[in-house]
Amino acid sequence: MIPDPQPPRPSHRYFRCVPAAYPSLCESIDGRRGYPAGEGTRAPTLRALPEIDNTTKAENGDILICVPSSLIREEDEAMIDQAKAAGYVTELTEEEFAAAKPPSPPFP
Repeated sequence: MIPDPQPPRPSHRYFRCVPAAYPSLCESIDGRRGYPAGEGTRAPTLRALPEIDNTTKAENGDILICVPSSLIREEDEAMIDQAKAAGYVTELTEEEFAAAKPPSPPFP
């Protein structure tokens, strides 16, 4: 008998993060990845997540993060679980993420 195939892995994962926890989350991820890496090269990787000023904010000020699933490593899952258990991070569905994003301003 052929086993059931695994469901397709979503292309992205979506998170809502408490702003006060975001810098620590970034620091932890960057430390695990050894960032900044490649400084002085043509395409350095300086950080895993965007600077807080370059993130999308929900109406209540929470940070909204969309991460390609391929960039989340197995060892990241424990850190994500800890942040979720502490109440700093909530994983969202794509629909919840879209609903939490503020509307785009109209074109002039």
